[in-house]
Parts: sequence; structure tokens; C-alpha cells
Amino acid sequence: LDASGVARLADPSALPGLEVADIVATEGGAWAALLDGGLVRLDKNSLVVEAFGVAEGLPSGQVNAVRVGQQEVWVGTGQGLARLEDGRVTQVWTESLPDPWVQALGVDGETLWVGTYKGLARLRARSVERVLGPRSVFSLERGPDERMWAGTTGLLGLPDSEPIEGVDSELNIWDLEHFGRRVYLATDTDGLLLLREGVATEFWTSHSGAVYALARLGGALFLAADDSGLVQLLVATRGGHVV
Repeated sequence: LDASGVARLADPSALPGLEVADIVATEGGAWAALLDGGLVRLDKNSLVVEAFGVAEGLPSGQVNAVRVGQQEVWVGTGQGLARLEDGRVTQVWTESLPDPWVQALGVDGETLWVGTYKGLARLRARSVERVLGPRSVFSLERGPDERMWAGTTGLLGLPDSEPIEGVDSELNIWDLEHFGRRVYLATDTDGLLLLREGVATEFWTSHSGAVYALARLGGALFLAADDSGLVQLLVATRGGHVV
């Protein structure tokens, strides 16, 4: 997603895998995490696809999450965390994490939050500290209060793991986006929820009730909604007035 809308950046036949788990846009294109093909860098001008897999140093060809830092790219795989700099893997973390299955990443200044299948870790100066367990962490995104929010069974504000008011502690929170103080939450059972002033209400739901990913573009919200495919919702108009 960019200022021009939604576009297909690369022909699927050019990718080493077809199941896309995560995408991060950059000035020159995007990084994409593939569940069945490693990590790829996509050039939006030439449409060249550069692939990174086990042969390039990744601990696994299953990549669940990717985030771009100041000078590095962080790669969450099914068998650990990798740091990529200048086109090569410079370090891998496995046993120091709560679990090697890394499924969410969040960059917060010089801190990297690492969400795994069995807990959360904080990486600073290349040193790992376990801060939450043993719950599975599905998402790490910045909330409207500028803190990093962790989507797990419930929603927690970091670094203190404080529960966010109004969110059911039994719900799996897969992603979030906010427009000012209005926070939209993706769940795998209750569809898309709107969290406002400490109260969560249903905003939209698919046939199965599963929403796994959100992306904001202007006044629109795009949803990856299980059996409904890609859904666009208009949630704000010019001036911020909600429709």
C-alpha cells in the first residue's frame, strides 16, 4: 500500500514462494516475508526480486515477520531471529529467545521487541531479555499513546505489560491500526473491533469472524479477512470526521 493505492509489485512466478506473511514498504520498494520461500527484497522501479534463504544465512526458509531498522533488517523465522545488514546475515538468535518460532517484530528506537510462540523478548545492544511468557505474541505495533502494544491473548502496553483497558483478555489480537484515539483491532474470532475510550465494540466481521492483518491508507483501512479476501473500509473523511 502506498499513496497510489494497492498494486501488485511483482509477478508471483518471480517469487521463491507464494505464501506472503508480512510486507514492509521502503522508499525503494518493499521487503516481503514468505512462509515457503524465505525473505525477498522487491525493487519497485526495476521489479527485480532479490531472495534470501538458508543459503544466505537465514536459520529457516519460513519467514513469519520482517521489520526495517535504522541500518538493518530484522527477520523473524520459524527457527530464530536474524539480523541482515548490507545484504548479508550478520547474527542469528535462537536459544536465547523464549521460543525459536518468531512471529511478530516491533522496532522501538534502539530496542527490538521479538514476539514468539511462547513469549516476548526485548533485544537491546544485541542482548536478549525475556520479558513476557509463556503466552503467544501475534502482533507488535505502536499504539496511540506512542508505546509499543503487544497483541497476544489480550492487548498489553510495553514495557510494563500493562493490560489495555477494554480489551477482552481471552481474545487473540493479530494486528492493530489507529486513527487518533480510535484503535481498530484484528481478531480471529470476533472480526474487527473498534476500541474507543476504553470500550471495544464490533465494527466489521467476516463469515468466519477471522481478521488477521490491517493496513491504513489515508482514511481507509484494508483488512486481510480470511474467507472474505482483501476488504477496504472507509473509516474517516477529510478533517478526521468518522463515517
